[in-house]
Amino acid sequence: MSITLIEADRRTCRLQFDGCMTFAHARELEDGIIDAMHRYQRLEIDLSGVREIDILGIHLLGQLQAFGDGARIVARSEVVQQACDRLLSSPRRSYLRNSGESVPAI
Repeated sequence: MSITLIEADRRTCRLQFDGCMTFAHARELEDGIIDAMHRYQRLEIDLSGVREIDILGIHLLGQLQAFGDGARIVARSEVVQQACDRLLSSPRRSYLRNSGESVPAI
């Protein structure tokens, strides 16, 4: 997993994810996201290089959405889209929404 920060201006950066957004890379993913959230007011999220995603990756996307209008997904891979589609079509979707968890609106 690699996370590349590409600065657009002093307030905005693009977070480009390549590889696996999985539990095995949790610390690296969290550190990269937290660093970007502290340094920039706006984040553009590029998920086009994500080859694998698990529930931790979906959870991190929800955390990014908690950043509000400051975070925007600008690209996604087919793997990410399929994972989010499955989550949104799950019977547990209403449980997630009612529990306060964010469901990625991708």
